[in-house]
Amino acid sequence: MATKAKAKLITRPHVDRELRKLGEVELDLAAAQADMLRELSEAKARHASIIAPLKAKVDALSARLLASCQQARGDLFPPDAQTLKLGFGKIAYRTTSARVAPADGIEDAEVLRRLRARRLRRYYTTRHSIDRAALAKAATGNLLSSEALAALGLAIIPGAESWTVATDSKAIKAALGQPKGAGPPPDSPLYG
Repeated sequence: MATKAKAKLITRPHVDRELRKLGEVELDLAAAQADMLRELSEAKARHASIIAPLKAKVDALSARLLASCQQARGDLFPPDAQTLKLGFGKIAYRTTSARVAPADGIEDAEVLRRLRARRLRRYYTTRHSIDRAALAKAATGNLLSSEALAALGLAIIPGAESWTVATDSKAIKAALGQPKGAGPPPDSPLYG
């Protein structure tokens, strides 16, 4: 006969030790991320003087090239083509579809009122939706039976259980002997 393995009992002190370990690693992670963000900010600042003029030059060259191509569209593009492939890249243009929008100073609600007044139903929609919150309240308050819900094609889905783990960084820092806001301890792998 096979014997069942005994489930390992987990005590509160054991869980608390594991929370401390987790919290210590979270503190190391936060310090590493803060260092990374500081280094990124410094690198961006160092390179800004190089990048800004290059970006301005790219923008100016692109604008000049596009303006020239727009003026010479008939000479550059084959008939019925919107893309011109060349040795060092391509130039393309697209014309978007026409769309309808309310005229200046007129709100959507006013357009809708005018469409309804003229009985032009094919040009507006009416939206209907299920009030799930009201149905859930009615079902849990016994106003609607499970049979009534089933007849409507509805079912009650029980709430899901969720767990979270949250460490107390202040308590962990205190246990490590670190003042508030201090980085990782000197023996941390971050200083390895």
